[in-house]
Amino acid sequence: QAAKIGEQLAESLENTDKKFLVTQGDELLADAKALQNAVDSIVKKLPELPVCVVSASSSKLAVLITVPKSMSKKVSAKEWLNVCLEACGGKGGGSPMKAQGQSQDPSKAAETVQAAKEWADTHFE
Repeated sequence: QAAKIGEQLAESLENTDKKFLVTQGDELLADAKALQNAVDSIVKKLPELPVCVVSASSSKLAVLITVPKSMSKKVSAKEWLNVCLEACGGKGGGSPMKAQGQSQDPSKAAETVQAAKEWADTHFE
């Protein structure tokens, strides 16, 4: 199901000139494996699109970010994640191409998405 969600997101973006994707997928229930499956589906269809998925459940919030290799020298997934984690008080880590983290405060999902979008707006031209 997570892969299907990712495919639908990717299809909705295929013919746009979006420079990045920041989305909230609460139907993934902040499950790391579900987030990974959804992001994998998006990246498969749109390999050059930086992606940030935020997902909240009743007890936690999860963030997963991927940045294409071609952009990872200039823009780091880990740096993008740190901005998100600052907004939600979470912890995480990763590499320039992939980063993930969690927070115990699911009420901060909207702020996390907003922080991710604002950061991406200034880093992906």
